[in-house]
Amino acid sequence: MAGTQHHRSIPDRRTKYLMILALIGGLIYLINRWLIIPMDASPAFFRNHLGDFLALPVYLPLSALLAIRLGIIPADFRLDIHHIQAGVLIFSLIFEVILPSFDSSLTRDFLDTLAYLAGGMVVYVVGAIQSDLKGSSPPDEHTNSAAS
Repeated sequence: MAGTQHHRSIPDRRTKYLMILALIGGLIYLINRWLIIPMDASPAFFRNHLGDFLALPVYLPLSALLAIRLGIIPADFRLDIHHIQAGVLIFSLIFEVILPSFDSSLTRDFLDTLAYLAGGMVVYVVGAIQSDLKGSSPPDEHTNSAAS
């Protein structure tokens, strides 16, 4: 039985594009943080919003991969529009409403919420392209079924 459970904890090949997205997003974030922001002349977008834009393209695929590896969700799990909407809502509430209430050095910025939304749209588009390339349906609420 352990052998049948193990194959379900290995992500299927369809997650490849989202993992590449997470890797590229993480690299862009590090380059921005270590090279671009330290420059005095860096544009405000790089200092204030790029990290927020990259949050969901990095977090959603990596958290799904972790949950697959831990056996919490099936290996054929697909991020759908509802997961992405929930991510935008959760990040917006935590980082734009709750944390600024407790830390005066943090500011509420509606543009950060738009950046989370734009990043979520990137995740959705990459997921849809990945589904199209593999000949499966686009990510929506009907594609999250466990394989038998």
